[in-house]
Amino acid sequence: MVAVILHAGQSSPPPALATSCTTPAFALSTYSTDSHKTIRWAVTGPRGSRFALAIGVARFTTGSDGRLSPVPDPGLDATEMRSTPPTTVGGDCKADGTFGVVLPPGTYAVRLFSISVTDSTPAHLDQVAEKQLTITPG
Repeated sequence: MVAVILHAGQSSPPPALATSCTTPAFALSTYSTDSHKTIRWAVTGPRGSRFALAIGVARFTTGSDGRLSPVPDPGLDATEMRSTPPTTVGGDCKADGTFGVVLPPGTYAVRLFSISVTDSTPAHLDQVAEKQLTITPG
């Protein structure tokens, strides 16, 4: 089970990120934080493209029912993963949100996955960017 990254409670502006309508990228408000804190994120990429931003997720698999299932990074379990739901980049080539970091202390890979879907094939996710997030005891 993957906990959903929250989009509510956005009281501060998203982190700075140069806008690109061609190259997907992301930024976090911080890359080191205490556990149980909130972090802002920003994503840029092609208008209308779909993505998932995930912590501790190595990849996604697609089941026979078409549902996406995250696969944790080596050494992690399902309780140590977080992911946004599939989200669409807006007309301004940006999207942003927040997530609560309720994870054990450690260093985690944060990955941006591009979601491709066609009428004849199930969803497919490709990793397009990766950064590290360090969680400290809080």
